[in-house]
Amino acid sequence: MHQLAVRRDHRNRGIARALLLTAFRGFHDVGRRVVTLGTDSRTGALAMYERVGLRVRRSYTTFGTSL
Repeated sequence: MHQLAVRRDHRNRGIARALLLTAFRGFHDVGRRVVTLGTDSRTGALAMYERVGLRVRRSYTTFGTSL
């Protein structure tokens, strides 16, 4: 599993978008035609993922309670 995040104090500068687009280009260059990304909806990045062309394929709900 690989994880990537932009530090909170460096967000909203286009860094994540640039990193994703660079990764997509690299995958395409080696013959990949489909990429997937998993995220927690609480990151606030869903709209950015959609802006770079990603679409929600599956959604999961996790339940929990304090004991």
